[in-house]
This record gives sequence, structure tokens and C-alpha cells, in this order.
Amino acid sequence: MKARVVFVSALCATALATTGCSQVRSLFEEAPPAPQGASDITPTETAAPVFTPTPVEPVVAETFLDPTFDPGLNTEWELMGAEAAPLGGVVLHLNLKNLNDMPLPPGALPPAVLLSANNSGNMMEIEPLGEDASGVFSGLDLPLGAGATTTVDYAFSTTIGNLYQAELHAGNVIFKGNLNV
Repeated sequence: MKARVVFVSALCATALATTGCSQVRSLFEEAPPAPQGASDITPTETAAPVFTPTPVEPVVAETFLDPTFDPGLNTEWELMGAEAAPLGGVVLHLNLKNLNDMPLPPGALPPAVLLSANNSGNMMEIEPLGEDASGVFSGLDLPLGAGATTTVDYAFSTTIGNLYQAELHAGNVIFKGNLNV
């Protein structure tokens, strides 16, 4: 009797295993049925948002202690300080915060302009320095993410002493006065 129970159990197990394998094999041999409604769906491409600066009149920073809002770029600029550039000239450090819902591309920032008083008291534009001449990359090198803040450096061919009476135009913000902070 025990032998019969074992034999019947083994026979049932073999039958189940064989039936299960044939089902698995048929899944791989047959083409899967197409999901209903799949032929009605067509992919559409959504255009990535593109940042567009707004033309505005420049804003003069009231203080160097607080960030100044740039309405044209929807950013905040803050002058952090100035120091001698590694290979010559001066580098000005600014914090830039992106207040947009999309990244700020590097090309959206116009080149910074530095004006400094000469011996006669007239404002003269100071030549910007490239990375090879100053050892500093000027401007934004990568897109600045939404809500992100970074330090942006600008190098110029002048000395720290010439920043006592100067103007720095960064984006749509003008910092006036002694920029050697």
C-alpha cells in the first residue's frame, strides 16, 4: 500500500511538472498577445523649456552685504570679494542664485564689464582676462540648476588698488564703489 501511495504521488508530480514545462515552453514559442489599445498610442515629444532672458534696465546694487535681484535673468547676484588672480590681474567673486524653474544656461549671462577710475577720475573699461592669462575661468561654465547657487568668477587686467572706485556690470546688476570687499 505504501509503495502504491509513493508511486501515485510520483506519477502526479511528474504529470504536474510535465504540464508546467509545456506551458512555460509555449510562452516562449508563441508571440505574446499585443496589449489592447497599444496600436492607438503614438509617442509625442515634449519640447524642453528654453530659458529666455527678459530685456530690462540695469539695477544698481544698494549694498554689497545683501543679494541684488536681477529681473532680466530672474537671479540674485551678491559680490563676495576680490583678489589677485593666480597668473595675474584681479578676480572678482560673485554668488549667483537661479530663481527660475529651469536651468540657467551659461550663454544666458552676458560678459561682465568692469569700469575703473583713471588718474583723471574718468571711468575706463578694463580688459577682461581669459583663463590662459589669469588662471581663472570667467563666467558660468555649466547650466545652473533651478534654485541652485554657485560662485561665478570674473578676471580682469587690473590690480586690487584700482578697484577703489569701480563699477562691475554682471548680468543686469551694477555694483558701484570700492569693489575691494
